[in-house]
Amino acid sequence: MRPILQAAWKDLQRHRRDPLSLILWLAIPACIGTLISLAFGGGSSPASSPRPQLLLAESDESLLGSILAGAGNGGAPLDVERTSIEEGRRRINNGEASALLILPPNLARAFLDGEPANLELITNPAQRILPQMVEESLEMLLELAFYADQLFGESLRDLDLEPQAGQWVLPDLRVAALSVEVNQVLEGLRQVLLPPRLQVEFVPAPTAEEDAEHQATFLSIMLPGFLLMALLFMAQGLSEDLWKEREWGVLARVTSAPLGIRNLLAGKGLASLCVMGLAASFVMLLATYVLGQEFAHPFWATLWSTLTGLALLALFMPLQLLGRTRQGANMITSCVLIPLFLLGGSLFPLESMPDFIAVLSGWTPNGYALVHLRALISGTSGPAQLFLPTLVLIALICIGFGLAGVLLPRFVRRK
Repeated sequence: MRPILQAAWKDLQRHRRDPLSLILWLAIPACIGTLISLAFGGGSSPASSPRPQLLLAESDESLLGSILAGAGNGGAPLDVERTSIEEGRRRINNGEASALLILPPNLARAFLDGEPANLELITNPAQRILPQMVEESLEMLLELAFYADQLFGESLRDLDLEPQAGQWVLPDLRVAALSVEVNQVLEGLRQVLLPPRLQVEFVPAPTAEEDAEHQATFLSIMLPGFLLMALLFMAQGLSEDLWKEREWGVLARVTSAPLGIRNLLAGKGLASLCVMGLAASFVMLLATYVLGQEFAHPFWATLWSTLTGLALLALFMPLQLLGRTRQGANMITSCVLIPLFLLGGSLFPLESMPDFIAVLSGWTPNGYALVHLRALISGTSGPAQLFLPTLVLIALICIGFGLAGVLLPRFVRRK
């Protein structure tokens, strides 16, 4: 037992002097997970996302300007504020808004008469995304105005949208006549509009509690895959120690001693078990106390992750010994790591995969471990259900280290 502990202590001391490798093994999955979270809705909710602010300025306060302001504040993805032209230019120059829209005088009359009118839009050069949202929203309004003119233009030609002097509403007869004409136009479009080609459903914006629940759900789905991704990188990196010790002459001395190979491999397994257990514990603590993730069985999930990492190391060690050179061995292990990385649920959730790929994922070592790890985290299974899966991992570890013990003497003698 003492030679095994000495071999393990030797590896642990070397890992302690090289903490950058451990940091990189954990940082790569963390960066990938952050990018996926931002790309697929792991960020802020629409309710908390920044909205573009549009300043609406006109020389005369017309009814059409009020309609535009009401449309913006009534559901469009932007905030509209009416202001004067001078104040609007000052605020846009100071970068206090996303864009300034200046409406020309008598715009409503020009629209009804089909005459050209120039709308001046000044955007904030310090912003890139929000002014584009304003431009797209205004383009949609222009498209809507075009089709409204095509349908109801003839009816609107003789209608004055501005109330008469001394009045603040339109005459009843004009409104009634317009309603009748609009109704007749819609009746003619019944074959096109009914049944509607699109079904629109309005849902309320998610609250802060719902957004937090969404992020927690996303984290609970993706966190096990990210943890196993880190263990994959660690297993490949730790298996490369055999090449380092061969270059330093350690393997030549060990293989000449009685039981040297067994003690060496057992010590490497024990040291790797400690390193992977430390990494898994760090991820679990980070997810619990920083990200607020709840685990049903955190202790058993950590132990299961650590044992899975040792099984992955047992997979990569014989592959390292098959390479003729260090670069060739790294190529062999990479050719195995990338398919496991893609198929094992580390990058894409199992629920999003096609059925045949999801079945294939269950036959990969990390995919098999991922299913049980997620069950431990969610609480759908407990430690009692891990007896048979643990035996499977132990069998994989014994087979992998056994093959490494057979291949190691030839690996040392190889020129």
